[in-house]
Amino acid sequence: MPHYEDDPDDVVEFHVSITRYRPTEPSNFISAVDFFISLSLLNKSMTINPEISDISFDAQSFRWCSWVDTPLSFKSPELTDLGSSFIAEFFRCITSRPEYVTLTRCEIPPETNIRGHYACFDGIVSGSSMLNALRSWDGSELHIKECPGFTDAVLRDIGDEDIPCLRRLRALTVTGAAFSAEAFKYMVERRYPAGSSSTQRRWSIWVDDGPALPAEMRNWFEARVPSFIWEP
Repeated sequence: MPHYEDDPDDVVEFHVSITRYRPTEPSNFISAVDFFISLSLLNKSMTINPEISDISFDAQSFRWCSWVDTPLSFKSPELTDLGSSFIAEFFRCITSRPEYVTLTRCEIPPETNIRGHYACFDGIVSGSSMLNALRSWDGSELHIKECPGFTDAVLRDIGDEDIPCLRRLRALTVTGAAFSAEAFKYMVERRYPAGSSSTQRRWSIWVDDGPALPAEMRNWFEARVPSFIWEP
């Protein structure tokens, strides 16, 4: 669907959906090399924002992707139900930082260079994928939505590690609870010590449909976080 600005003849961007291709015969799976070549050529000819979801790729074809130059540049790509090989290759090809990146129910391998000022991780199941996403993302606004993989263990790991994105984070929204309030407090306390420069700047936390938050802990968050909302 094309998006127009003031002049209806001035096409700014196209939203392209590539979705739901899962043949029963492996011989009909899509070649990853051909896919990225085609996507890159389309991207060169027009401004597009792709929605890519639920596609079966030939697993062996990913080994050849690095042999081909397929640069990609998108404002707000959306990736859904895709495996780790595709996710790694997609972000390897990204040449400029998107404004908004959405990953839904995807497998995220280690050292994936997830770029984007704003990221939404939706329905990420495994703790390892969740950690890989947080370790590699480089933006400042984050929405973690209904992610079973966002657990106490993950919160404690990112509390103990020096994860770059947490130093730049300006807004964190979490929807759904697979974690405890105690583990969330541990992460905030470790990553944003009281009195440090991180507590002086304007930043926000909004937890929606979260675990119960005792009054004493709510007071602690409200004193620590400049803009804080927690709704059980």
